[in-house]
Amino acid sequence: MNRRVLLSFSEQMNQTPLITKLCSEWGDNDRIYVFSTRNTTERQAVSASNNWNLSVPVDRVPVPKGNNRKEIREVFNLIYDVLKEEDVVDIDISFCPRVIEMLLTSLLQYAKFLKNIKIKGIYYEIYENSEVYSFIDLTSFSDIQDWVIAAGDLAYFGNSGYSNQITQPHLFPVFKQSNGHSDLAQKLKGSNIRIENINMDITTNRGKLNIEGKNSEQIFGMLNHLEQYLVDPFNPVLIKSKMPAESKRHEKDKKEHILSAVRWCIDKSLIPEGYALLQEGIVSYFLPDFNNINKRRITSIYLNHRCKKNFNKNVFSGLDEKDVETIEKYLESCPNIKDWSDLFAQITEIRNDITRIGVTDSTPQAKKVESNLKELYKKTEKLILKQNNFPSYCNTYKEFYY
Repeated sequence: MNRRVLLSFSEQMNQTPLITKLCSEWGDNDRIYVFSTRNTTERQAVSASNNWNLSVPVDRVPVPKGNNRKEIREVFNLIYDVLKEEDVVDIDISFCPRVIEMLLTSLLQYAKFLKNIKIKGIYYEIYENSEVYSFIDLTSFSDIQDWVIAAGDLAYFGNSGYSNQITQPHLFPVFKQSNGHSDLAQKLKGSNIRIENINMDITTNRGKLNIEGKNSEQIFGMLNHLEQYLVDPFNPVLIKSKMPAESKRHEKDKKEHILSAVRWCIDKSLIPEGYALLQEGIVSYFLPDFNNINKRRITSIYLNHRCKKNFNKNVFSGLDEKDVETIEKYLESCPNIKDWSDLFAQITEIRNDITRIGVTDSTPQAKKVESNLKELYKKTEKLILKQNNFPSYCNTYKEFYY
């Protein structure tokens, strides 16, 4: 069983009603730490003369007041060091100095990640005429910090894993109460799965799914439904989740889905995935037939080699000659085929370098690989806009093959 820990801040070493309420059933393996800014030079256990009527050990820990940067760091380390892996932590801030209150907002989040602690509760006792008459539950501050991290992960890295993780505790009581039949809980669970699916489609290069955009269409309706039921801080994260889905929802053909998927990769610094989607997306731009691997291979080879001076048809060795001839005629019908070939060859060279993990002497620096993706994406976008008649190419393709 995980250790229970109470962090308390007090100059008077008294057993308050809140401490009694929280810790009355704790045992020898648990611990109360009382942090004091008095001029105490060493940490000490609280003796029986302090009248603590509890079974749990109590330690008094002296800390600086936090009046400068050095003292703030000392306080941070002293509190952090008493915590152990997977502690379940309550915090009593009733007598906590304001500086340390501010510090706790960062420190506790830090410990969640590095020591995997769980915040059970944050409390503040209210006194009237020196008597306690109630306390305020401030645990939602910790929940909001979790959502801050989840929102950042989603907004900057496209990672929905943490938002899925912190949503589960909120779903469990709803499922339990409804025996698993809550429509709201089912939709929230479904939206989490589909958000994760969109991210996984991109990070695992599921090009067909990205180009068709079916997950985006499904999730859009779910998130619209959820917004009317959920309160902050859930809604802002869901709205952010809905943005890529909403943009794809209004895209009418696959070239827009291709560009949207590559933009997502650039925004989230998913550079290898961006190159893969851009390269294969261009093939899909010209070739509506997703399932014909041989024709996709011919299209890719032709686009990659056409711009080269020593273009030799031997590169098509082993492929169906009729297919090679037909696709060549089809691609040559594009007025910008030279520009497409130049672009595709550049993308292929860098993607191959990434596949070889950049071990050659001529491999570009990481920043250059990233900036090149942005430039190549812009060139692709301009070429598509320049010949904004993709449907006619689809028709041309059908004339050649059907």
